[in-house]
Amino acid sequence: MVLGVRENESVTRDNVLKNHTVAGKDLMRHSTLINAYVFAPIRNFSLDMVWDYLLSEKSPWGNDNHELNKLYQDSSSGECPLVVDKSIKDSAGSCGNSRFGCWSCTVVQEDKALNGFILSGADWMRPLLEYRNWLSSIRDDRSMRMKYRMSGQIYFNVLKPEKKDENLLIIPKKNYREKEWIKVVDENRAYRTNEKNEVLKELTIIGRDQLKDYLVEQQIDLGKAEDPSVLVRLEENQYSVLGLGAFTLEARKEILKKLLEVQKNLVHPSDPNYELITEEELRVIRRYWLDDGDWEDSLPKLFHEVMGYGLNWEYDDRPLFDSEQLTDLENLSKKHGVDFKVLKKLIALEKQYSGYKIRRGLMTDIEKALKQDYLHI
Repeated sequence: MVLGVRENESVTRDNVLKNHTVAGKDLMRHSTLINAYVFAPIRNFSLDMVWDYLLSEKSPWGNDNHELNKLYQDSSSGECPLVVDKSIKDSAGSCGNSRFGCWSCTVVQEDKALNGFILSGADWMRPLLEYRNWLSSIRDDRSMRMKYRMSGQIYFNVLKPEKKDENLLIIPKKNYREKEWIKVVDENRAYRTNEKNEVLKELTIIGRDQLKDYLVEQQIDLGKAEDPSVLVRLEENQYSVLGLGAFTLEARKEILKKLLEVQKNLVHPSDPNYELITEEELRVIRRYWLDDGDWEDSLPKLFHEVMGYGLNWEYDDRPLFDSEQLTDLENLSKKHGVDFKVLKKLIALEKQYSGYKIRRGLMTDIEKALKQDYLHI
């Protein structure tokens, strides 16, 4: 495999290159493919050498590399020179230390490229930056996330104590996010606090074997927004909180609604019908929501509410239940101690396989639904 990776792009990239290098060999080991090797022809290139080549040679696919240079200049808010003539490229210096990726990426603290475009005059992108920053701000919001993974797996985040105070537990977070701790008061009580020493939430300390009974008694659904006010004691002096999974269905609806609002109000300089999310993507999201128990089929309604018009949605002519029947079904589930989400999943699976002469795979899918961790805490 030939890859255009370079040294000195980042500390992480350098560590990856170092860990996969084979002493005395030009080829590196591949991360996951046992019998594959990687050749990195520009591994030792500097940034100046990359731009020197790009501005001296024609693009194999016919693009103008000087326009590429301009793109990087704009993403750096004009802080690097634009080379307009190859004859002066040596004196002009290089441009292009920005990193490009998905505009809604929240892995990095700051999207420098998007900020650079705005500072360079692309003010129409400002709503995109605001949306991206909001999306980043809710990543650690426990009220927006399920307390188990999409596979149904429950996991515990073991908290390490501060070196100077073993009763002060560190909640792991990205370096640029506001730090939070949990203060253990006694064997039964604790509270969460922030850098300002403000009490954010009081917690009850329970044993690992008490968790399921607590959730049942408090009628807490780990798939919804409510965050159990508990600190779980795994063993003596070892505490944990429930790990976070995917966004809840309610949070996903809010995320999509805000995205559609940004798209509706966006003023693109050259395309009045510019799309941030396509119709095809909306149809895929709708299918996922239906599979995840959104029997009310809320996406078409949400789209119409925001955009003021509807799309040509395909509707299933075999409705499972109306809203009143859903309420009755949920009440019956509570009465008999049956998890409503699993019941909906089983019914949806049966519907999915109905009409097939050979229903291969149904029993396997049913088994997966019944073996999800959160059902057997």
